[in-house]
Amino acid sequence: MRQLSAERMKFMALKQVGEVVDVLLLRSKLGGLARNYWPVQVTDEMVQNFKRGSEFKVKITGFDHNEGRMDPHLVGRLQLDLDAPGPGC
Repeated sequence: MRQLSAERMKFMALKQVGEVVDVLLLRSKLGGLARNYWPVQVTDEMVQNFKRGSEFKVKITGFDHNEGRMDPHLVGRLQLDLDAPGPGC
């Protein structure tokens, strides 16, 4: 049963790769919570300059599920305005 749950979690996480989500910064260790309640680790060091409680856009790039951890999380990078497609693109 546990293996089935882990496989389903992995499937649901990998479906989000490539999506841009809003993330609420919860702690200073580059971690936050997406609006769909998935924990997200942001790989950009720049997020350390943000205030706890601020919200920003993150592009999901992967899923970290270490077998020894009970708290798998999505991994992403900041989606800056420069990364967003402009009008007419």
